[in-house]
Amino acid sequence: MSVSSVRAEMSRVVREAFENNNGEIDADGMKSVIDEAKRFRLGSREVEAVLQPGAYLDGVDLGGIRFTAEAYKLAESLASDHGVELFPELPNAKPTAAAPRPDAPSAASLRDNFNAAMAKGKDLGDIKDWSVDTAGANVKFSTNSAGRSWPALVLDKREFKDPGARDIVKDNADAFKGVKTVEDFKAALDGVLEKESAYFTAEGVDVKNPNENFGIRNIRRKSFVDSLHNQAIGMTDLSGADATKAKGLVEGASISLVSGVDYDMKVGSHTNYWPYWDNYAPPLEKMLEQTEEGSDAHFQIKNRLRDIYRRKTHKNSWGRSINERNFESSIRLALVHNPQYTSGSGHRVSVKEGSTPFAPKYELLTVKASGLPEGMEKYAGLQIVRDSDAGNTLRFDYMGDGDSEQAVLAKSMVGKAIPEELKAHIDAKELSKDDLDGLTMRDFVTGEKARKNISMDWDSNGSINVAEISIGWWGHCHNEAPLNAMDIDPSKDVKFYRANRGVDAEKALSTYSTDDAWDIAGAFVSDHEGRPEWAVASTGRATHSVDDTEFVGSRNDGSHALALHLPGGRKLEVDAEVKKLTNADGDGLNPKSIFRENLENEDGSFSSNGQHLSTEKGDSITIDVTKHSMSLDTEYYTFGSDGYPVKKTGSVTLDPTKDEFVKLSEDMSRDRGGLGGTITEHHYNAKTEEYFSVTKTVGEDNNFEPKETTRSEPVSVSQLTHTTETEYDSPKEIYEFFMDNPGMAKTYDTTSGKAVWNYPVNREKLDMTNEVVKEENGRDFTYRTFNLAYETMGGPNKSQKFILKYNEAGKVVDSCALDPMPDFAYRNDHWESAPVTTDSQGRTAFNVMALDKGYLLSEGGNSFDDIVTDMWHTQATLLYASLTDETPEGHAFIFQAQDGKIISFENQEDFNAAVEADKSLRSSEAGQ
Repeated sequence: MSVSSVRAEMSRVVREAFENNNGEIDADGMKSVIDEAKRFRLGSREVEAVLQPGAYLDGVDLGGIRFTAEAYKLAESLASDHGVELFPELPNAKPTAAAPRPDAPSAASLRDNFNAAMAKGKDLGDIKDWSVDTAGANVKFSTNSAGRSWPALVLDKREFKDPGARDIVKDNADAFKGVKTVEDFKAALDGVLEKESAYFTAEGVDVKNPNENFGIRNIRRKSFVDSLHNQAIGMTDLSGADATKAKGLVEGASISLVSGVDYDMKVGSHTNYWPYWDNYAPPLEKMLEQTEEGSDAHFQIKNRLRDIYRRKTHKNSWGRSINERNFESSIRLALVHNPQYTSGSGHRVSVKEGSTPFAPKYELLTVKASGLPEGMEKYAGLQIVRDSDAGNTLRFDYMGDGDSEQAVLAKSMVGKAIPEELKAHIDAKELSKDDLDGLTMRDFVTGEKARKNISMDWDSNGSINVAEISIGWWGHCHNEAPLNAMDIDPSKDVKFYRANRGVDAEKALSTYSTDDAWDIAGAFVSDHEGRPEWAVASTGRATHSVDDTEFVGSRNDGSHALALHLPGGRKLEVDAEVKKLTNADGDGLNPKSIFRENLENEDGSFSSNGQHLSTEKGDSITIDVTKHSMSLDTEYYTFGSDGYPVKKTGSVTLDPTKDEFVKLSEDMSRDRGGLGGTITEHHYNAKTEEYFSVTKTVGEDNNFEPKETTRSEPVSVSQLTHTTETEYDSPKEIYEFFMDNPGMAKTYDTTSGKAVWNYPVNREKLDMTNEVVKEENGRDFTYRTFNLAYETMGGPNKSQKFILKYNEAGKVVDSCALDPMPDFAYRNDHWESAPVTTDSQGRTAFNVMALDKGYLLSEGGNSFDDIVTDMWHTQATLLYASLTDETPEGHAFIFQAQDGKIISFENQEDFNAAVEADKSLRSSEAGQ
């Protein structure tokens, strides 16, 4: 494992050296490989992996690998220490003596050379004019508001046009004129459908992708249906009652035009849903390297990254949960104080004496600046961190990779215990409540490790959670899925050079892969995820009229509660999920499908569920389970043996044939300012249908063993009910969502349960499998059974059946799901990511999260003139370059000139020439 890790790091350094520096490895690159080796036991195999890479670098021009003098010196020192031959397969590794310098070219000749190189590039123009059409979206890269344009990512649902639109009813008017019976109307309708089948399938229409074909077909279907309602029925001699039935036939015709069609759509191809352990930070980290340190743009990107590290990052490779009471160990990151608009890596916080796991207090420890013992003066001002080991050891803290004397010393001492003489010379600054906004995380460096039992309110809910926070399914599929549905599919790596003189010449060039460009799309659409996303600039009040998302279904939050109905109208609810259920007659019931309003009949229709009592909030179904036998999984909070709260899960069985009291759950109440408190146990007898409670105290005086104080007398339970969020909801809504735009890529939450997994639907097919007409109360109703089959990109393929009930006019009046349905479905019709925009009411709106998290304004700024746009502009440039046909196929070469112009080169040779010409100008300017 250690050798492979070192080899991987060397391979990366070599690859980047060829990409960015003609194969020459600098001191930073060599040092990163050596540091990687030092993370492990530095044995002979690790050293050989560093110093003899030719043995494993397959497909690499070994003769092209060179080292700077500083890099070679580092390697020589390691080789000398371990007696290992240095770079035997790399013939040109050793730097050669510099050749005599020719006469320096004049500034004028350098400028002429630069201008000639730049003339081979193509100016991509103003960002406000950039656009890309994909199979699913119209993409723009700017917004307009407050009298100017702003860099952005703006996504609109793709609207297709029909190049051969016709009025089918008008062209077939004779078929409908004078029709007197419903049967004749149906015959005429069927005849037109058959005659015009090629038109309805858009046969022969030239399209760029299948989505366009499906869009044109949908336009034609909808236009035909509208004309049938508004023209064709009026042409007939049908009675009022028969005209109503004709509308029902029109709905049937609309269904026939989509039923059985295989909609195989074009969507994107990137599948990382940006979980917290693989998020969208890497390209932003590259952008930070390419930005002038200390500038407004630098702090903007740093603040954006700071928030990602704080809320969206997790580095524990063996765990997918966050324990707020053992924070660093569970998240595998260092907890630091690093406020907005500050440089450096922050100060690792120490837990203050007197803290408890549920009430942590933090402080920052620093070696005093003066008055130190003799010989200790060099440590003045160094940051200190208190360990959580048995001795609460004070250790030196990491202070960044800067080249200052203090930073270099601190780095050499990271993780080491401070000298005994310093312990009496430490300044401590307690972090106030306001200071907690400055908490964030960073990676561990060599010499550091996670501290145990450090508490941190990671989810910012105001307290330390008792239970671990499971993030195994957390991520950004809600962004990934709709981006793929809109066919946002970066296809080109982008070499990007910044001529900005504030940027270090050695860091001005970087390569962004297609995955980096995809991550940039993810960073774009997640940079205003707060609530609210936008606020009106003139009032500061939330506006929800910027983005436009069509959403159907009710999200399942996983709630389930058993309710005991007690005397006096009281009701006791406990958290309990039904796992097995048998009614009073001994019939086994499906513990999931019983939570429906309707149940299917054998003839293809459905009837009301006799056990159904009520439906709340769209998908919470309450049924009567009195006298039922059931098994339930329970969950509640109680006190552990140390007096702290713990979450407890278990299972109980309620059997009406057994005369016994079963404990269902507990409620707890904590003592203020101390450990322990009071618990109330709930007991129920399913045979006698009685309930009683037991109250117990938990305190340190009894070693936190629960001690009974009161017990209530048993009382009768009049009814037992259970409420569960059904997995069989929204078939009508899902159906109508499909019918609105069949073949338009969309997003489904494919799980019907609590966990959310958003996936783009890339293939779908709706089949009507049964149709039955039943007379009810003197009117005919049509029951149609459908099977919705769909495939999702990177996720499951499913087939889900449901029955819809139609009235005579073709309107859906009721539904019954036969299978668990997608939890919800949505499509982003208009989606904006920008610093500033205009809402649908014409008001200027600003990005709320960007303001709150410090990446909207410059430090201390408070006006539109203080808005920093560099991050969004760079993101837009890189994403546009990877998506557009205006850059060369396969790889984009982008040069950002000093005046901000974005120049694209057709090949790497011309691009490299422009880069080298600019670097020569830089050197000339530096020497003047």
